[in-house]
Amino acid sequence: MSLFIITGGPGSGKTSLIQGLENMGYRVFQEASRLVISEQQKQPQGILPWTDLEGFQHLVFERQKRDYLTAKSMKEVVFLDRGLPDGLGYMKSGGLFIPPDLMADIQKFPYAATVFLTPPWQHIYKNDSARWEDFQKAEEIYFSLKEVYEDLGYRTQLLPLDTIEKRIEFVLNQISTPPAAS
Repeated sequence: MSLFIITGGPGSGKTSLIQGLENMGYRVFQEASRLVISEQQKQPQGILPWTDLEGFQHLVFERQKRDYLTAKSMKEVVFLDRGLPDGLGYMKSGGLFIPPDLMADIQKFPYAATVFLTPPWQHIYKNDSARWEDFQKAEEIYFSLKEVYEDLGYRTQLLPLDTIEKRIEFVLNQISTPPAAS
């Protein structure tokens, strides 16, 4: 069993890639931050990244820990749309202090050594109800994520600016593992 992270700045094609892998039969976990945003937007005093980034990242971190533990119990390759270290990248990009206990927690949850990184791609970038960042901020987040993962000892593998099918082929060639039989 291996837990592979697909990450990158907002609007760089991660979710489409994850959906493509899921359609092929791979186990995937959707981006926790989008789920948290959806839940929090329904609350009168919801905790959202554009009003309380630190509080929001705490909620996302807790959801990602649950997802990690669920994924870790599976006996197959799993792809995650972002991992726990992403919160560090967002906090760093937002100029927030990163608590030592958060760093210690992240060390307890290792992923596969290779992290797939989707680079900024203005051609496909779009804002939506959960993507509040402009393209310049998306680029800044991308560089912050790359630095965080590399500082934690992960090898970042840059995905090509290409079709979803070509990106999937690239990822699968890197891991050489077929989906589990259903």
